[in-house]
Amino acid sequence: MHIDHTYDTEYYIEQDSQRWKLETVQEEKDLGIITTKDLKFSNEAARKAVNVLRLIKRHFFKFDIPTFRILYKSFVRSHIEYAIQAMVPISSERH
Repeated sequence: MHIDHTYDTEYYIEQDSQRWKLETVQEEKDLGIITTKDLKFSNEAARKAVNVLRLIKRHFFKFDIPTFRILYKSFVRSHIEYAIQAMVPISSERH
């Protein structure tokens, strides 16, 4: 992925007198964060946490606060903690 330049650059891998050209990609995924070549970020881990919350809401019609805490701590919190750790370096660079 090329960031902020317009000239063509080609990269190759060579091994045992064979040569393979590497493809240029428009986005790259690392630690659940998709980065595009114009440096816009998408956090898939946070989206996953929201999807799990929706799943809990859809399948549990009535539950009390202790039950919700167990479900939240078991299924949702790990995704949110991962998303926060992945986004901290990005957030600190913008300020």
